[in-house]
Amino acid sequence: MSGNAEKGRIPLLDALRGLSILLMVAYHAGYNLAAREYIPDTVLYNPFMGALVVLFAGLFIVLAGVSSRFSRSNLRRALVTLGCAALVTAVSCAILPAPWLALKAAYSLPVEEAEVGRLVLERRLPLSEKAQTALGRLDLPAEPDPEAAAGKAVLQSYRRPNDLLGTPVTIGILHLLGACMLIYWLLEKLTRRLKLPPGDMTVIAGVPLIAVFLSVYYRPGASGFWPDIPSADWFPIVPWGLLFLLGAMLGGPIREGRLPEWFYRFNMPFLPSVGRRTLIIYLAHQPVLYGALFLLERL
Repeated sequence: MSGNAEKGRIPLLDALRGLSILLMVAYHAGYNLAAREYIPDTVLYNPFMGALVVLFAGLFIVLAGVSSRFSRSNLRRALVTLGCAALVTAVSCAILPAPWLALKAAYSLPVEEAEVGRLVLERRLPLSEKAQTALGRLDLPAEPDPEAAAGKAVLQSYRRPNDLLGTPVTIGILHLLGACMLIYWLLEKLTRRLKLPPGDMTVIAGVPLIAVFLSVYYRPGASGFWPDIPSADWFPIVPWGLLFLLGAMLGGPIREGRLPEWFYRFNMPFLPSVGRRTLIIYLAHQPVLYGALFLLERL
């Protein structure tokens, strides 16, 4: 059984990967519909859906860690994934009305009220009803600096500037996976240099990450697993990188064929083929979803 595990793909792992990416696509489709108010926000933002998101995103990350034990070159995987992550960031910025301002706001750099006001007066930013009401109360011709006055009034209507300017993907799931693959490649090299058994370095690296997670990121009653960072897709290395390391550790016994026989023989239609194309599906799904929504709105 170990020979099959090492030389070929394991259909069950591909099926789980396919299931997780399809759930991710379904969630993003719901997100797009909610953003245009076709469905209520409560469909997506509720405890059950929050737990489901953690489940399928976590499964996807664990499986990426498992795959690192099968890869011929984790460096190549890391570079390809980081390149795709950079493409996602670039596209997410390009579709925003003011990409540079959105990036400044995302990284807590000062955003001038006049800069925002200029975009508002040029009608380049979609405004909420609250922001439109605040803007309507102003007598802009009487203001000494109409752009600054408009920007101040509108910004005060939002919890944070990115709610107005839009949110680029700064640290998404591809950024996370690419960084973890690169870290794992370095751990592989260090393991060989120190002549340690495979997998030991993932444990050694995991201990300090867990300590940081417990002391900094997991704060009951506060943000918990989700620090409040303006990114359309926020997957920080802590805590999500821990799941990648967990997958890398599980990948050892899986590759060596130490799991029950059914694990390697279990198969099902459709999902394994989807799981073998997750990167392509991830890159293409939002353009396809937005394109479909655009066509439906024009019918």
